[in-house]
Amino acid sequence: MEGAVPGLRLRVSPSGNRSWSLNVRANGVMRRFNVGNSFGLAEARQRAEILRRQIKDGADPTEEWRVKRAQAVAEKKGDRHQRLVPRSKWKPNA
Repeated sequence: MEGAVPGLRLRVSPSGNRSWSLNVRANGVMRRFNVGNSFGLAEARQRAEILRRQIKDGADPTEEWRVKRAQAVAEKKGDRHQRLVPRSKWKPNA
């Protein structure tokens, strides 16, 4: 199939909402990454290819999103002194 991206899926919820996702094995674990929901197949393929390259290069888009989200929440709350620690580095107090 011309232009096919392995693991690219269109997910349809029971309410009819549609979103593109990419299923890929990263670090030996099967993961599902959100590609988006407001575009067609051609753009979903382009975005999925970019995402696959990032993952292959060792990036973790989910972790990057979590850090950005935490920063946005901290700014919204006005708590600029909150220390942001990536989830992968976080350790609970013993």
